[in-house]
Amino acid sequence: MKKGIDENLEISNGVNKYLNYYRERRKYRWEKDPIGLIVCEYKGEEEVHFALGGLEDKIFVAEYKAKLPTEKEIKTKLSEAKSLPAGRQASSEG
Repeated sequence: MKKGIDENLEISNGVNKYLNYYRERRKYRWEKDPIGLIVCEYKGEEEVHFALGGLEDKIFVAEYKAKLPTEKEIKTKLSEAKSLPAGRQASSEG
């Protein structure tokens, strides 16, 4: 995501477009609106971003989880998981 602002926007726009499509055409009435999580790595550094599909003013965290982790917290957990020995990565919980 650090290659450039245009690529970052392109990725975010694509995810937001999918979230909007899903919300309008695939979601059941009883489901909450979807949110997206973009996780990638570029040159050994992790990037983590939320994609909300235009819901920024309508997200009530309590409806999803007691507290959504911040992008920084997700990035830290990802780095910790990558540093574990290969056999322990799948079984680690945090």
